[in-house]
Parts: sequence; C-alpha cells; structure tokens
Amino acid sequence: MKKILLTTTVFLIVFVSIAQEKSRKEIRAEKEAIQTENIKKLIDSKEYVLNVAQAFPMTGGTVFLDPYDFDLTILGDTAIAYLPFYGISYNFRYGAGNEIGIKFQDAISDYKIKKGKRNNIIKMEVKTPDDTYNMTLSVSKLGYADLSVSCSRKQTIKYTGYLCPIERPIAKNL
Repeated sequence: MKKILLTTTVFLIVFVSIAQEKSRKEIRAEKEAIQTENIKKLIDSKEYVLNVAQAFPMTGGTVFLDPYDFDLTILGDTAIAYLPFYGISYNFRYGAGNEIGIKFQDAISDYKIKKGKRNNIIKMEVKTPDDTYNMTLSVSKLGYADLSVSCSRKQTIKYTGYLCPIERPIAKNL
C-alpha cells in the first residue's frame, strides 16, 4: 500500500510540474505577444519616447547612461531630443560654446517606417536652425531600440535604449 501511495505521489508531482512548465511557456508567449502589439501601436501612433541607456561615440568606448535622464521624444510631427554627445564637433556657430549635446525641439520633415520580420526601421529627418539631423531608429518587436544620429556639424553617434509610451510631462530646458 505504501508503494502505491508513494508511486502515485511521485507521479502527481511530476505531472503537475510538467503542466506548470507548459503554462509558464504559454504565459511568456502571451506576454511577448501583448508587448509586440503595444510596440506596433506606439510606432503607428507616432507618440513615444526612446529612453537611451548607452551611447556609442565614434571615438572612445561605450558610455553608460541613466535611461531617465536622456531621451528622444516623438510627438506626431515634432521631435524633441535631449541626448548627450561624445565625439568631435566640426564647427560651431558664434556664441554656441556652452551648447552641449544634441538638443532640439523641431518639426520632422521626413518620417518613414519600414516594417520587417524582426525590426521596424524608422528613418526621420529634423531640420533645426543650426543643422539637419538624420536619424535611424531600429526597434525590435519587444521595444529594444538602436538610434543612429548623424549631422554635418558633429560626428555620427549611436545610442541604445528602450521604446516606451509617453507617461511623464515633457519639461526639458532646451
């Protein structure tokens, strides 16, 4: 009798753990599907924030950043950039010596989305009074993103971060 009870208990424990493992996989797949759908909605709405966590300058190594200090915000046809810059600036306009980083709040003149199997690639151009910024944003299905920023007055710089909805008020001193 003890052997039957022990065998039944072991069988139940194994069966429950296998059933639980399936449910974990299903739960994870459901979460990824929901997250993928949310990222698609963000990109299509053209209202999102890219919180950058790392900067990759052309000269030097990786710079780790606080993701809530620097961002690129897209609000419809307007881009708001508050990004650090590490690299070589080629020329300044007179009186721009204390301007540090990439800061602007201007209209997007060209915005194109190319949807792929793994990534969505967004190319945009922002013309500011000082320069024209060409930006390429590659966003994975789960929201991880790579941003490349190039312009004529500074070296190209790349950033990585995460795409998220706009939740907090935007009050950056540009």
